[in-house]
Amino acid sequence: MKTVNCLFILLFSIFLAFDSAVAQESQDNLQNPSNVDIQQEKSKILGTWRLKKQFWSLNPNTKFRFTEDGMVYVIWVKNRLDYKYEGTYSIDLDKLSMMF
Repeated sequence: MKTVNCLFILLFSIFLAFDSAVAQESQDNLQNPSNVDIQQEKSKILGTWRLKKQFWSLNPNTKFRFTEDGMVYVIWVKNRLDYKYEGTYSIDLDKLSMMF
């Protein structure tokens, strides 16, 4: 249970980091909404993302896979054990929401 709680906190922190990184770009788009193509913005996150360095208790090489159907898959390795989680995600302009 402790591991699940830690993972939730870490994923929420990743969400905050992603949100702040996208905020500036989205701020520019919000000033002129006609330039925003929502489908194009949503397609930017599709694919597999890997952590390059340790983030809280998530080890490097933790993978996040985002699919077109709104699913997110997380593979997290700790002490030679694989932890696999799946959930859903949604994007609303500059906000990424994940639920596990």
